[in-house]
Amino acid sequence: MKAKKTICLLLALALVLSLAACGGSSGSGSASSAPSASASASAQVSSDTEKPVTLVCGNVATGDTNPYNMCLKWAQEYLEQNGSSITLDLQLQGVLGNETEQLQQVVLGNQDMAESADLSTTNIAPKMAFANFPMLFENYDDVYKGWAQDGWCFKLASGILDDAGLVLLGASDNGFRLITNSKRPIEKFEDMAGLKIRVPENSLLLEIWEKFGCQAAPIAFGELTAALQQKTVDGQELGLQHFYSNRWDEFNKYLTQINYDYSAFIITINKDRFNSLSAKQQQDLMDAFAYGTKKAMDYCVSFVADGLAKMKADGLQETEMTDEFRDKIYAVGYEIAHEDKWMSVLGEDLVNQMYPSATRQK
Repeated sequence: MKAKKTICLLLALALVLSLAACGGSSGSGSASSAPSASASASAQVSSDTEKPVTLVCGNVATGDTNPYNMCLKWAQEYLEQNGSSITLDLQLQGVLGNETEQLQQVVLGNQDMAESADLSTTNIAPKMAFANFPMLFENYDDVYKGWAQDGWCFKLASGILDDAGLVLLGASDNGFRLITNSKRPIEKFEDMAGLKIRVPENSLLLEIWEKFGCQAAPIAFGELTAALQQKTVDGQELGLQHFYSNRWDEFNKYLTQINYDYSAFIITINKDRFNSLSAKQQQDLMDAFAYGTKKAMDYCVSFVADGLAKMKADGLQETEMTDEFRDKIYAVGYEIAHEDKWMSVLGEDLVNQMYPSATRQK
């Protein structure tokens, strides 16, 4: 009898232990929350033991306060503060070559990452030219909608760059492109005629400025300050943040924000290199540049406003745009987009999306 009682007690004890080992019943009591602490600890161990990765990222931007450089530093800050196993090795101010050269090296896998203007990608992904056609964006509300990660520009650019072997990590504010010069105020479209304007070495922008009536001079960014100082060119067409960062108002006293083209700066990584990272590292990188690009976008607003005020106090003359001026710029964009060579690159559907009518809608 005692033996039977002993056996019963042992069986009952075994049952209790087996239930405890399985985490209890299938009900929703406190036992169901216990594994979350275990999972968190496991994830922490995984993060702590993950193999560290250093990614080389280059750009050509000059100036410590330039939004390009600030964006990379903010992304780096995010990775450090969140305990990521990724470290960014920042190679700034063109030490790895110009933007086109760096992007080519990223595609080949000889450089991990690059931060560049969107238009610099057209040598490796010609369809990216869509982003720099005139008057696609009227204001920053349009920009935020188009270049947000769920926006039509970002999605389209991401697909195009993926086909070229790049992953798009983020996009931020490279500014609305304008005109500055040393000769005269630009009050109307016709005032641009005859000016020698520095333009990036980009076939679309060269064509645009020739149709504006200017003598377009393709000069590398790194040579622009000298070209303005030596009066090799009369002016240039970059965004305000670059104009102010480099204090080109010393050479160009006339500015008109014609805003003919909005340019984003983008951060890309070699697709194979990105795919070699762990899922957590990939997410860390995406999160870091979501943080960095948002900070840079917000920073640009005050940076440009403060810069313009300081330059005007130092003698810069700004001329306001008119609707008639904008209409003529839109007409140039519409004309170029419908040329056979651009229709073949972009496709009719995209051209119709970019320019839904022959005249600018107000």
